[in-house]
Amino acid sequence: MLPFPTIVIEKTVLTVLLGVALVLFAVMTIIFRYHWNRYGFSEPVVAKMRKLYGLGSALLLGLALIFYLLSVFAL
Repeated sequence: MLPFPTIVIEKTVLTVLLGVALVLFAVMTIIFRYHWNRYGFSEPVVAKMRKLYGLGSALLLGLALIFYLLSVFAL
């Protein structure tokens, strides 16, 4: 027996939550890019932020997809 309680979420609820998170992520990405283009200090700083944000985003989205797939196939 596991030392902590198991949380059970249905597949459809998990899919909807992931979809909402992806939509919010897309909206925030658009807002960040606009902000960096409009109010960025200089082009090298904006380019660095885009690259850093892109790498971090790819890592977090990849992890979210992996955990989603593991959760859906484990249910």
